[in-house]
Amino acid sequence: MNERLKELAEQAGATVYKAMHGKAISFLENDLERFADLVRQDEREACAKIALKYEPTERQPYVTYAADEIRARGDRTKTSRDICGND
Repeated sequence: MNERLKELAEQAGATVYKAMHGKAISFLENDLERFADLVRQDEREACAKIALKYEPTERQPYVTYAADEIRARGDRTKTSRDICGND
């Protein structure tokens, strides 16, 4: 498990301890669900950062909305209309 996943596990409330062959992580059911949410949020943010590397062009004017769309996937109440301002 990489360091970022260990950080997310600890944020979720998991117990990280030394085991015979490295570190072990123990989750309670709610901690595991929170960990899964944090991993998804972290991946969405990584994807959004990739999208922000691209400049909009005449052929692809909506590239700047991609990062917001990716991030909005974590907020079930937002839609592309909320982000893009389309009515």
